[in-house]
Amino acid sequence: MSSWYGVSAEDVAAADSLGFAIKLIAHAKRLDGDRFMAVVCPHLVPKDKLLANVTGVMNAVAVRGNAVGETLFYGAGAGRMPTASAMVADMIDTMRRGNGRKFIDWGPEQPERLVSPAEVPTRWYVRTDTSSEL
Repeated sequence: MSSWYGVSAEDVAAADSLGFAIKLIAHAKRLDGDRFMAVVCPHLVPKDKLLANVTGVMNAVAVRGNAVGETLFYGAGAGRMPTASAMVADMIDTMRRGNGRKFIDWGPEQPERLVSPAEVPTRWYVRTDTSSEL
């Protein structure tokens, strides 16, 4: 049984039966003040969301803004892993420079501004197999 990021075919089937798709997503979020969290990992995405239907070599960026709500930018990508790495780098660069202003004064003296995803409360999907006897 092969798996990708610990996700098996059984996980994909279970998510599908619950109305979700499993997508590898680069996620960045501003926390309190000037602290940020950035991570690349599998996410459950409701099938009724456009992001759930991005497949093959296509990639998308979902952005939620105060004035515009949720928007989606969609186009051809370079493949699963190169794109995920590039997206995280682009998000960090955007947080550094933004639209002409700095979101983060990034430097070795302030590494605490990028928070480990392990420190951020998160919901997790756990699937167990109860079909075998103990």
